[in-house]
Amino acid sequence: MASIWLTAGIIVLAAATLALAWVALRLSNRNASANAAAELLARRVDALSLRVRQLETSRERAEASAKAKRAARNVRVDSGRNTQESGRTLIAVPSLASRGSGEIAAAAAEELSRRFGTIWNLSQAGRSIAEIASETGHPVGEIELILGLKRSTDSAHLAETSQGRAQP
Repeated sequence: MASIWLTAGIIVLAAATLALAWVALRLSNRNASANAAAELLARRVDALSLRVRQLETSRERAEASAKAKRAARNVRVDSGRNTQESGRTLIAVPSLASRGSGEIAAAAAEELSRRFGTIWNLSQAGRSIAEIASETGHPVGEIELILGLKRSTDSAHLAETSQGRAQP
């Protein structure tokens, strides 16, 4: 009878060992799955962190570019003073004195007078380039160009008159 109890004890012990081995195996599988999931999650977090850094860098570049564009728009090319008085010319105006016949020059002068007469009149009234620009809404450089054209047409007309080719 002792051998039956011994056999029964060994069977119970073997069954308990098998049950514990099965539980350990299940826990091991769960642990391996958990480790794999944790590793996958860590890789995804790293990828997301890299993407966030890339987006932050591109946003910073875009902000710097926008800031540079805003700064470039706010920079005045001229000093805000009448450049005729200071002796500087921002835009070179070609001389029209030697160009074409008297009829062509007269037609060009008439067209320029029609288009820019207001600006010429303000200049003749003694207004500065900055004042003319603020009143007409034209940029300072454009005002300088228009007044330079006026000076060129005037000098062309004077040159023709002195040579005796002026139109009646």
